[in-house]
Amino acid sequence: MTVFESVNPASGEVLHRAQPLAEAEVVARLDAQQRAWQLHSGLSLHERLRWLQAFGAELVSNQTALAALLTREVGKPISHSMAELEKTRQLVDYLYRESSAALAPETLRGGVTRCWQPLGGVLGIMPWNYPIWQVCRFALGALVAGNTVAVKPAPNVLLATEKLAQLLSQAGVPEGWFEVYPVAVDSVPVMYDHPHIRQVHFTGSTQAGRHIAAECGKRLLPTTLELGGSDAWLLTADGDIARFVQTALVSRMNNSGQSCLCAKRWLVPRVHLDQVLALLEAGLKRYVPQPPEHLECHLGPLARADIVQRLVDQWQAMLPHAVRHSAALQVSGNFVSPGWAVFEDATANPVWVQEVFGPVIQIAVYDEVSQAITWSNASPYGLGASVWDENETEAQQLAEQLHTANVGINQPMRSRIDVAFGGIGDSGWGVELGHEGLRALSRQQTQYG
Repeated sequence: MTVFESVNPASGEVLHRAQPLAEAEVVARLDAQQRAWQLHSGLSLHERLRWLQAFGAELVSNQTALAALLTREVGKPISHSMAELEKTRQLVDYLYRESSAALAPETLRGGVTRCWQPLGGVLGIMPWNYPIWQVCRFALGALVAGNTVAVKPAPNVLLATEKLAQLLSQAGVPEGWFEVYPVAVDSVPVMYDHPHIRQVHFTGSTQAGRHIAAECGKRLLPTTLELGGSDAWLLTADGDIARFVQTALVSRMNNSGQSCLCAKRWLVPRVHLDQVLALLEAGLKRYVPQPPEHLECHLGPLARADIVQRLVDQWQAMLPHAVRHSAALQVSGNFVSPGWAVFEDATANPVWVQEVFGPVIQIAVYDEVSQAITWSNASPYGLGASVWDENETEAQQLAEQLHTANVGINQPMRSRIDVAFGGIGDSGWGVELGHEGLRALSRQQTQYG
């Protein structure tokens, strides 16, 4: 049985433990959410935006305490926790500015009008690595669009999710419009079956995403899936080597390497390999595992012992195929030192096509850029990538050959609050963020006049 247990990854201290809800209680809570939605469904967009504005103020006033909670519960460096909350605050500002335009009726040719109406209840099955941002990425838009939100958090981040619920309540979101469900995995289908749930958002592994898509498909429930990623960063012979290494290293070590969208796989021309490795080794001196609550910490512990073990297993599986590599990973509890490995034939390494969570960089050295493209596309994931070439036209042409949904050109690939974001292939489907993401949280009605 799933136990919702928050454990400080740095110290091993158990912060909170809770048993999952019984299925009867899950149904009762969803019934209450449906009644709450019916009671307040007449509230205008203007009134819903007032909740959003008030939540933004709550987020700012509670930023220090909430960042400290994220660091204790997830283990991320405190500066990374602050950055997660700042990005969430920017999303609040964006939705406050843009929601009226995004959800306004559109007049089309021939007297046709397209309207955006609330769905009802939106269920989010959420991960542990960004407990505030990942929830808010769909939930704030869902609330603004007139829906209630049900969140099933990951078992190790219940405290952060409940704190988010508290802040939303303090901002004036009506009771029953945002609820947290510590539910065992086996009980989640009860939520799919409830008539109030009209859409499901999931962020997590590809394996779990396939299962959720199948279960929701049986019920004709639309889904948005943001699954794994193994981003390829391609440096060409004409790319800015120093900027590439500096930017790719920051990207890879974000959240101590526990991010779907980051520079996991580097593709480097042979002519630049020695310089890249020298810059990489110099840059890694900054990434010494430290207590995550320290402001100078750039690399904290991994979130759980099983994540550490999987990373060690992947490191050991790739090393026999490496032609050069860093010193061995040093493991102390959940703290892991960074590592890198270089491959002449990337696809001979079984880990090349996997998602690696943690501070390990896989580097493929190539002679022809066509080979780099092939190796980039060998992964089944399609979340993000980055291409580095001083000739922007050349970079864009290379980007078009990559089988991925999002590509940064001479910059890191990051999700932007004003642009629809999602993956392809084993990285999922559907979008969140931007006008398109907000409309995806609504029911389209076309009126013919």
